Amino acid sequence: MRTSVSGLSVKQAMDSLDTAVVFYRKNGHILLQNDKMQELMQQTAGQVYFNGKLFFETVVIPNAEHSGENSYCYFAK
Repeated sequence: MRTSVSGLSVKQAMDSLDTAVVFYRKNGHILLQNDKMQELMQQTAGQVYFNGKLFFETVVIPNAEHSGENSYCYFAK
């Protein structure tokens, strides 16, 4: 039996998480975000952003941790 990972299965798995997750490019273009992230955006900024970089620049999350040259981890409850 052969299995494969599809974009839809990845999105469904991310949506099942209790944690808000977003992946975006350096320019802010969102590649993938889950439902919890959309909820977080709505609760903190009053709207859903389509630019991840702009969202994090606008709504500063105080417990951000730098985890690499081009990536950050934001922990929100």
